[in-house]
Amino acid sequence: MRCATGGATLRPVAGGRRDERVFVVAAARRQGQGPQTRGVVVSVQPRDRGETTCRALSLNGGSGGLRLGFAGASDVPVLTLSGEFDLENVPEIERFLRRHLGPFFFKTRDLVLDLALVDLVDSSFVGLVVSLVARLHEHHRELLITRPVGYVRRTIALVGLPNVVPVYESLDAALGALATGAPLIPPPFEVVPVDVPARSGAVL
Repeated sequence: MRCATGGATLRPVAGGRRDERVFVVAAARRQGQGPQTRGVVVSVQPRDRGETTCRALSLNGGSGGLRLGFAGASDVPVLTLSGEFDLENVPEIERFLRRHLGPFFFKTRDLVLDLALVDLVDSSFVGLVVSLVARLHEHHRELLITRPVGYVRRTIALVGLPNVVPVYESLDAALGALATGAPLIPPPFEVVPVDVPARSGAVL
């Protein structure tokens, strides 16, 4: 398993709950004249728990978290993201999906991206979303976004993403829209949502 951009190696480390395996990913990348190696803790949960998580480095030294679960009567894949996503770690999103949903997941599955815990995205993230939408739509599948907040909400509004991807204020609303089986029309989107509680600040 790879869980960072560029070459990566995994080594087991002590810690974690009894039902987890915990690894450190050593991902080397160049800064200035010399290489620098950083470690990222990756929590890999068994398949029978129905959920898998990992973390991937971002350019500014932060990281983005990825957690894949399933929800609703049709077991819709829900990818919960947290932290920061930029040019360095955005490619890991699709690699993560391909590893755990199969290389051609966009032919057979709808997909929900939950952004409630995301602090930062850049144009590479927007580009990935647009690319995923195009491929899913080719096979009559849908991509939905839920609960963007703060800077991320303003960013996706600025580039007009809610005109391309339906954005919902709750996971239940997104799953309910998919359950109808009807073609989805993007709902009205406000930069400052009404009656949406602030996030708890939890991280993956």
